[in-house]
Amino acid sequence: MSGWEAIALEELRDLINQSLAQSSAESRRIFGLIQIPPEKWALPPWGDQGGGFWVIAVLGQSAIWYNDIEEGFNCSPFTRLGILDQYACDQLELHHWLFRLNHYLATGKGFPGEGLGAPEAISQLQARAD
Repeated sequence: MSGWEAIALEELRDLINQSLAQSSAESRRIFGLIQIPPEKWALPPWGDQGGGFWVIAVLGQSAIWYNDIEEGFNCSPFTRLGILDQYACDQLELHHWLFRLNHYLATGKGFPGEGLGAPEAISQLQARAD
């Protein structure tokens, strides 16, 4: 990641606005209820180089945040404000998460935080399978 730079707040706001423009009115209403002013939350070791990841919404004990390493929005649990508990690299746009959240609120199925976790070495996956 030698040439990598953390996303600037203004660029993040542009991504949010572009995605909200593609969202349904219901999804925009839901986002309006759960959004917070973007703030950096810790998630070591992945977020260390960029000073954390931008969290943009909180619902219960889950946060929607932007992974600027993988360039996508994610939803992860947290137990303490300011610290994400789980790395994710789903590479989704915000409107995809809002659609999932809208579906979850309507049906109770498919909670948005059920995405991809941190990458693991193949040797670890094979050891678990044995």
